[in-house]
Amino acid sequence: MPYLEEKMLDALDKITDPIGRVLFGQQRKLWPNLNSTRILTETVKPARRRKRGRGRLVKPLKNYSFHTNFDVRTDGKQWLIRCATGYIGSRATGGVVAFLASMLLFFGIMEVLTNQPPFLFLYLASPLVLIEIYYILKIRTGGEDTWILLDRTTGNVCFWKRNSKKSLTVPFDQVDCYWSTRAGRGGPSHQIALMPKVNLPNERYRYWEIMLGSAAMYEQAQYFWRVMNDFMDRTRPIPEVPGLIHQVRSMEKLGWRLEDITHGGKEVPIEEWEEVEKELRRDAEALEARLERLFTPEYFDAQTVYDFYQKAPVHFKRDALRNILSKYEMFAGAGRYPGFEYWKEEYDSEVIKLGELLSKLPSRESFYMDYS
Repeated sequence: MPYLEEKMLDALDKITDPIGRVLFGQQRKLWPNLNSTRILTETVKPARRRKRGRGRLVKPLKNYSFHTNFDVRTDGKQWLIRCATGYIGSRATGGVVAFLASMLLFFGIMEVLTNQPPFLFLYLASPLVLIEIYYILKIRTGGEDTWILLDRTTGNVCFWKRNSKKSLTVPFDQVDCYWSTRAGRGGPSHQIALMPKVNLPNERYRYWEIMLGSAAMYEQAQYFWRVMNDFMDRTRPIPEVPGLIHQVRSMEKLGWRLEDITHGGKEVPIEEWEEVEKELRRDAEALEARLERLFTPEYFDAQTVYDFYQKAPVHFKRDALRNILSKYEMFAGAGRYPGFEYWKEEYDSEVIKLGELLSKLPSRESFYMDYS
């Protein structure tokens, strides 16, 4: 975006934001009914949307090989995800219309005071005033009312839209995930959308973009979908990925439920997150000690090292891979063997085997380990 255009938009935001707060009030979140996942929607029909308009079907990432930050609003039993709506856009449009209408009204009043017919500015302001009244009514009675509620205890997903009559509850296995790219003025943007395979009788489909996190690459969408799949799988523990595990452990310590941070308006204190971070660091130190022991003459085995990495918690995978690669480079490249008093030929075969196992990792895995 050109520099001058960017400055003009920033200046316009500074003008319209105060106008928006006065006319429309504070942004509102219309929370869903958290019991909506208990009962499945009975009357449904197959969803109808052209495959070309859906984007690329997302398959869960096979292994947790990297981490991408995402929004977490969960208590470990339910996970609430905000969806894209026109509410924020309406506020922005309403603010611009209010600014233009006020300017035209000002010049129109000046025309009246100075008796300069035909009062062109007043005529121009009239339709804008009517449009602004529409936006005021729409925004003050509305809010962010579109949510997707994942329920680990029931295995159901609710696509919530303002009230229970407009909402749809289906089993999680009836939901698909799509990743798409959209061209825009500032460059391409990428979206993740969830779409149920069935829908309400009066609708063709529900293809809802989720406001979860950045997914500039398909693999990041795969990561999000893997996390959601594991969260909904009651036969597996909740994935210990950064952010999610911080939130779940903090909520458990506080004894809070999801409704406490939605309808109750509470926020998890930063001190709780910091305490969980300390716990994870202690866990990482213990895992680091185990990994170091695997690179001693008594325990050195390529398959064991590789299996250790594959089973390591996601929050430790980055450090684990760096450590393993560092050791491998010392052994295979520099010919240095710290911790080994002497070197045996069988160690050479294990180093070669370790290199072969590491080569099986996704080609971009080492890049993603640094991505945040």
